Parts: sequence; C-alpha cells; structure tokens
Amino acid sequence: HMDEQERLAFFREYGLRYELEKIKKDLADFRVTFDVWYSETSLYKSGKIDEALAVLRERGHIYEKDGATWFRSTTFGDDKDRVLIKQDGTYTYLLPDIAYHQDKLRRGFAKIINIWGADHHGYIPRMKAAIAALGYDPDVLEVEIIQL
Repeated sequence: HMDEQERLAFFREYGLRYELEKIKKDLADFRVTFDVWYSETSLYKSGKIDEALAVLRERGHIYEKDGATWFRSTTFGDDKDRVLIKQDGTYTYLLPDIAYHQDKLRRGFAKIINIWGADHHGYIPRMKAAIAALGYDPDVLEVEIIQL
C-alpha cells in the first residue's frame, strides 16, 4: 500500500500526463507539433534554476533587499527591478522563465520566438533584460502577442 504522499505523487503525475496528451491532440488537430516538450518541473529537478541565478549573481545583477532576492533589471532598460525569490523563499514566475531561456540559448538556439497573451505584454522588457544580463543579445528573443 502507498502512503498519502506516494498516492498524491502518483495521481499528480497521472493527471499531468493525461492533460498533456489532451493538449497534444488539440494541437495536432491544428497541425501544430513540437520536437521537444519541456516540463517546468524539470528546471527545478535539474538545478537549472539555481544555475541561472548563479550566472546572474556572478555577473553582478542580483542583490538582496527586504528579505528577498532581486534582479537588477533596470540596468537593462526595465522600468523597475524584479523580485526573483520572495521573502518566504519561493520563486516568482520570472526565475524559472529565465532558466528556461538560458537553457534554450545554451542548447544553441539563435532565435527564440515566444507567443504570449496580451496580458503578458509588460513581461517582454524584463525577459529581454534577463537575456542581456545572462550575456546574450536580447534581440534573440522575439515575442508575438496574441489576443483571442
């Protein structure tokens, strides 16, 4: 018999696989395919989030303030600096996103095209700032904003 944590882990994994297959089918109906499916969870398990944070720290773009860890994104034209790790130790959405983009660039992609909803328009300057802070040309990122 499984204990409660094992049952939760099993059903979480089962549910994720089930939903992903539904998404893949929907996309296939639109003739949209991907060579690689990338799980955000893998960024945590592989240590890639910590690697991205270390690069930003080594390059002098991280500071601590009010019990949080901040990215000095204003250096790269963002309107304000951004929290990466909150006071309670949890990550904001930005840090895993930075790690994901760093991973794509390390894998040799010359152009990254993201398709985001209109509500993410303000996210573009901070992601471009992060790419620049990692040592890459921010223009490798192209963002298409869509509204359904």
